[in-house]
Amino acid sequence: MRSDLFASDNTAPVHPRVMEAILAANEGPALAYGEDPLSARARSLLREQTGARHVFFLHTGTAANVVGMAPFLRPYHAVITSHIAHLNTHECGALQRATGARIFPVVTPDGKLTPEHVEPFLHASGNPHESQPAVVSITQPTERGTLYFPHEIRALADLAHRHGLLLHVDGARLPQAAAALGLSLGALTAECGIDILSLGGAKCGLMYGEAVLLWVDTKEMPFHLKQTMQLAPKMRFIAAQFLALYEDDLWLGLARTANTRAQHLARELAALGITIAYPVETNAVFPRLPAPVARRLLDHYTFYQWEDDIYRLMTSYATREEDIEIFARKLRSFLEAV
Repeated sequence: MRSDLFASDNTAPVHPRVMEAILAANEGPALAYGEDPLSARARSLLREQTGARHVFFLHTGTAANVVGMAPFLRPYHAVITSHIAHLNTHECGALQRATGARIFPVVTPDGKLTPEHVEPFLHASGNPHESQPAVVSITQPTERGTLYFPHEIRALADLAHRHGLLLHVDGARLPQAAAALGLSLGALTAECGIDILSLGGAKCGLMYGEAVLLWVDTKEMPFHLKQTMQLAPKMRFIAAQFLALYEDDLWLGLARTANTRAQHLARELAALGITIAYPVETNAVFPRLPAPVARRLLDHYTFYQWEDDIYRLMTSYATREEDIEIFARKLRSFLEAV
């Protein structure tokens, strides 16, 4: 039977404390559409931990990215992001359909944007013949598992703000980034000057649910939530999960475990002579594998080819040390057979 263990961190089971929180929320009636006490508590908690002005709960990460930016985009606008950003590659044109805005993808060696990458796109400002840049979007950590440091985010925020743009962070794995850097959520958001955050949950032990956090004001968000089918009638079940994850720093322990397991996996691969394509800074490992070996591994494990001979292996809070050792023994046998 093929294992999905390393396919992604959202293949992990729901954490028991999160499941308990869902069951506890299932007592008696509660107002719909986020008007319930649990949703209010969860919004207050995230505002307190991040300094955000506004918090909204949604179903998926793609929705969080798109709806988070939607109030600030018009059809003549554009979003500047990395060419490998999830927004550009794996969201099926959701931003373009929902807002009419374009994406300006920037090719970078490590998936990270710098002010130097963004500046060439700013010449179009005010030109009626060109799409107008309105948002810079980065992923923290990047799709290659690499990290932005606070000063790098601040530099992008400062540049964006000087030119009247906003800075959006796709934080589907922000807990893993914060754990790796030893920083609070606030230190990676408010203190860096970001404007919009998509805060992940499904990749850190939740059943489902993401959040949009804003440091800018808008009265339009409820209407975008409704039109995009994200205004959940039983929102308390999303809020309960976020309370379980963030009230007692459960997120931190889960993220640390995921990151630690990635380091363990990378060491096992390196010991077998496997080259790791990108630095292992969070919970993603990108080994270079010979095609015959990859094919045999894929008979036993689900994982994804990233580019040419580079494959992605993800770890989660549920990855055990023995799982990694079993994987390494199987890989060794396939390498020896080649």
